[in-house]
Amino acid sequence: MTASVTADLPAVWRQTCQWTGELHQRYGWVRLTWQSHRPHEVAAEILEKDWLIGWELVRDGVHHPTGIGDIRITPIPPGIYCDIELSNLNGEGVARVARRDLAGFVTDVQRVWRDIDYTPELDAWLAEVLGGDYRRPAPPPPAGGAA
Repeated sequence: MTASVTADLPAVWRQTCQWTGELHQRYGWVRLTWQSHRPHEVAAEILEKDWLIGWELVRDGVHHPTGIGDIRITPIPPGIYCDIELSNLNGEGVARVARRDLAGFVTDVQRVWRDIDYTPELDAWLAEVLGGDYRRPAPPPPAGGAA
């Protein structure tokens, strides 16, 4: 079973040009998409550019600052907004989104993830890796009971 969660978050985008130092601001959307067949990443479309963000970075960024590289997520006290900071060769930019919207996306992903049974996909992958000779071991007998 493949499942996905998508959220379109309204955002204010602020960008400082690396070459001129000018600050540009505009309004737009941040589209976040999580898919069950790639559970440890979130696809982000920000100002028509695509980014891949680690799921843990998004999940933890709702509560405390995360990230040390090109992508950082920081909740802004008193907890109304979260900044998604991006840097690349064109400079740095910040997409400010409502914390409740980002937290809602995280909650939706966790709800879907909890209900997914990865067993068939895992069995197929193990069979492929092990050359088709994989058989799931029988579950252990109940504790303290008769077999």
